[in-house]
Amino acid sequence: MLDNFREWLSDNLRYILLGLAVVLMAVIIFCIVRLVSGGGGKTPTQDSSTAAQSSADVEVTALEETEAQPAQAAQDTTVDTAAVTGTETPEALVKDSSDILTLVTKYYNAAVQKDEETLSGIVSPWNDTVKGSIFENNIVESYNNISTYSKTGPEDGTYVVYVYYEGKLEGYDTLVPSLSMLYLFTDADGTLKVGDRNADPEIAGYVSSISLDDDVQALIQDVNEKYASAIASDPELDAFMSSYRNESGEEEQETEGVAGEMRAMYDLNIRESPSTESAILGAVYTGTTITVLEDAGDGWVKISSDASGSVIEGYVRYEYLADVE
Repeated sequence: MLDNFREWLSDNLRYILLGLAVVLMAVIIFCIVRLVSGGGGKTPTQDSSTAAQSSADVEVTALEETEAQPAQAAQDTTVDTAAVTGTETPEALVKDSSDILTLVTKYYNAAVQKDEETLSGIVSPWNDTVKGSIFENNIVESYNNISTYSKTGPEDGTYVVYVYYEGKLEGYDTLVPSLSMLYLFTDADGTLKVGDRNADPEIAGYVSSISLDDDVQALIQDVNEKYASAIASDPELDAFMSSYRNESGEEEQETEGVAGEMRAMYDLNIRESPSTESAILGAVYTGTTITVLEDAGDGWVKISSDASGSVIEGYVRYEYLADVE
């Protein structure tokens, strides 16, 4: 029987060796595939780690740029949005931009202290007229909680700045929320200064036009509500503010039959109807010439203003207007 097995093995050896070779080749191929697959499986893990690190770097860089240059960051965002949508998006108000807030705070502190040396270095032009307009305010003891809300102006390096502050009046503890507007420009040596918004009709028109932006209107409304709440909480302050407004207007003026060009003595909201509760259509600023159309009764007049580049008709208090001369 052993002889039969040897004879069979001799006859089939080549087939057996061929089968073993095939099996060995399959094992080798399988090992190679596993090795290649194993290396490939590590690659996505390494790529994911690299991608996560890159993302973290981008986020840190963006955060640093936003904090260091908030005004520029806001401008870039506005431009990108317009490019994507294909429409022009109004630039958003930028709150407390570092350089602007520093200058504005310095300006108001110097104004309340009557610090002519400081003011002459940060206000241009500086002359007797400007000095008188700043120093004529004798009732504010301090400007508190100052915040700035800015938009870029009509030229590079210029800004329209809405300034919120809470004024401490002499003899009253209740702070009076207020909103004013400054025009800032960058002079030849790169220094930011307070300028005259009425010196150029183009600037005055630009200022008036952006006062109609939704975010500016919302800011005005918010400050109006804060002012009303503060005054309502202090009857004595309310009475004082009412008398002060009348004195500033040099007595309640008769409006019957008035018409023609007049000048705004203060920054004024143009109202949709003769009431402080009505909607704000726009604004006119100190020194702006407007046309009085008719008497609206109870100290109000209907006016027309084209300072924003388009004609706005609405109502303002007559006591805050003066003859052009």
